[in-house]
Amino acid sequence: MLLQNNDRFKGMPMRIAVISDIHGNLEAFRQVLTDIDQSKIDRIVSLGDSIGYGPEPEEVLNLVQSRNIDNILGNHERSILDETYRQYFMRGAVDSTKQTMKFLTASSLLYLRSLPKTKTIDDALFVHGCPPESHTIYLNHLTISEIADTFQSYTNRIAFSGHTHKFMLFSYNGKKVDFRPPKNEPKILDHNLRYIFNVGSVGQPRDNDSRAGYVIWDTDVNTLEIRRIPYNIRATTEKIIKRGFRKNDADRLFAGK
Repeated sequence: MLLQNNDRFKGMPMRIAVISDIHGNLEAFRQVLTDIDQSKIDRIVSLGDSIGYGPEPEEVLNLVQSRNIDNILGNHERSILDETYRQYFMRGAVDSTKQTMKFLTASSLLYLRSLPKTKTIDDALFVHGCPPESHTIYLNHLTISEIADTFQSYTNRIAFSGHTHKFMLFSYNGKKVDFRPPKNEPKILDHNLRYIFNVGSVGQPRDNDSRAGYVIWDTDVNTLEIRRIPYNIRATTEKIIKRGFRKNDADRLFAGK
């Protein structure tokens, strides 16, 4: 049984599933939840962009809420709520936003307005884009020096982010940033280091692997584990076309780009 967002759980050892960038892909989301349910997870945290590009935004948001998943604001949620923000989007993303809005209820819009920009659990920070609170900055667009400055801008030992749709792991010893592509086996964290972990994407991976991705953080044994979950991509692409989204949003799901 998943734990609710409640301070009384603070400090308890937990297995936390960190997901991000579902992007209206209900097929991928359901398969990830099935894997989560089989993995003895205590809590799920979503890093935003639950909507955008994908054909079932309303259904995804309903499932996020029914599963009591902690959720935060992504840039695609902001584009729904703030029309002026769309000037920073590429044309395709603007088209996706307008199409997404056709399928959202008033209740879902109210829910989106309630989302915080960040969340903290114990000494972990959860943010969509870049710590400490940006939902627009891409970590893979920053230099190593800028990543070091980012670490110095907040104090949490570990930060989880999404937005890039890729898995990335940065560590920091107080002087130097080390970047290494994370491996598929569980990563044991060093208590003497601080980390930023970019957790990939459930609904639209862009690292040449079309499977849905997410991360399990085990606070008891101090590990991070990447999970890759196959799902019915064709079912999603058929819904994308049927619901009037761009064909490119369907084609890229097969390539994982």
